[in-house]
Order: sequence, then C-alpha cells, then structure tokens
Amino acid sequence: MKYQTIAIHGGRKDDSGKGAVNYPLYLSSTFEQDNMTEFKEFVYSRGASNSANAASGAEAPATRGLEVLDEDGNRFVLPNGAEWEEAESDLQSMEVAWGPDGSVYSALVGYIRFYCTDGHAYHIYICCDEMQNPDPYDPSYIYHLNNYSGNTIVLAKSAYQTVDTIFPGGCSVDVATRDCYYIANGEILEFGMAN
Repeated sequence: MKYQTIAIHGGRKDDSGKGAVNYPLYLSSTFEQDNMTEFKEFVYSRGASNSANAASGAEAPATRGLEVLDEDGNRFVLPNGAEWEEAESDLQSMEVAWGPDGSVYSALVGYIRFYCTDGHAYHIYICCDEMQNPDPYDPSYIYHLNNYSGNTIVLAKSAYQTVDTIFPGGCSVDVATRDCYYIANGEILEFGMAN
C-alpha cells in the first residue's frame, strides 16, 4: 500500500460480516424491534447507534437496563406514582462553552425513560444543572454535566428548571413530572468567574 493509503485507512477494523474498509453510515434514527418488551442493541440513534459507537472508540455508558436511584441511595420513585420495571437513557450531548479559560465542555441532556407495569413509558427530563455560590463577591459555579459511567445513575431534582421553562410550547413525550432532574453521580465541573 502507498503511504497515503495507510495514513487514511491504517488501524481501522473492518465491518464484521461485511468486509467494509470504512465504517458504514446507518442513516436511521429509529430501529425496528421484534416486539414491545424485548429490544435489539439499538433503539434510537440519539442514545446510541453502531455508527456512533464505531466513531467514538470509547465505551459508552449503558442506555438500557439502568439502575436508577435517588440521592439517599434508594430505588428512584416516579413522582406520578407509576411502578417501573426497567429504565433507559435517551441523552444527547451538547457543548457548554462556559469554562473560565474558554474551554468547551460536553454535557448530556435528554430523558430517562421508565418502562412501567401499566404498559406506559414515562419520562424524566435531564438538564445540565448549574448552581452558583450565593455570595455575589465569589461567583463560583458547580455545573452538573450528566456524563456518567456504568449502569447506575442517581437523580436529583433541579432547583430551578422545569419542563415548561425548557419547552414553553409543550413537551412531546409523556413526562412523569414537570420538574427537571440532573444526574448527581455524573461529572461535575467547578469553576469561578471574575466580576
């Protein structure tokens, strides 16, 4: 192979079973399932897809089969009282360029979807929660980026965000509460800003 060819294609793994040299692009936002209770590897591309996994090269956190806890370490109770059996994340990344040095940080926003015994799927909206030091002369911030690892997340209620403030025109999913939450055991960014 010529040097230019190696530079472009070197180190890539082929698409198993197909032999493609480059990763294929799957132009699908949703994936067909066999039934309503058993899902294949991918459900919705915003949460995960084979193209996204191949491109990232990193181990993605679990999207289905999540253990969801409250801040006291107990199994999370849906605010609408529905009994849930299984949970999955439907989160997408957004760039947050609020670092003191101008650095760009990646945060996750979206939903945790709870599959319930009544046959419904209820959602909790996950926002990037920001908390400011109450001292106006010390404007430091704690920013919850919602980037978690493994299959356990701890949900905490947002102090100021609601679904209605984020979606004033209405929300298209069946939410279990109008309150927003953040992932308390996710990545936290701490910084201060000059007056």
